Amino acid sequence: MLSAENATITLCYEGRKLRLGTLAVALPFGKGESPLSSILLGEKDTILCRALAERVTLISGKISLVSLFLKDISATNAGKALFKAVEDMLGRG
Repeated sequence: MLSAENATITLCYEGRKLRLGTLAVALPFGKGESPLSSILLGEKDTILCRALAERVTLISGKISLVSLFLKDISATNAGKALFKAVEDMLGRG
């Protein structure tokens, strides 16, 4: 996870080699409002990728870019661990 003054970039990938996966962006909408999100690249695990981007934006209050590359693990199995990891990295865990 890389944090800038106005944005956060998070790369989630399976395995030892860094890989770009489905890419989502989320924008803060307003105080107490759900972030706006969209998929920029890819079609695999889009729901989880958008949800992670929205969660990062909700916690940080910044624009977030999240890349998600899962090869052998299903999004269903990876989801809970990824949300916990993101929250831990942002100090909310």
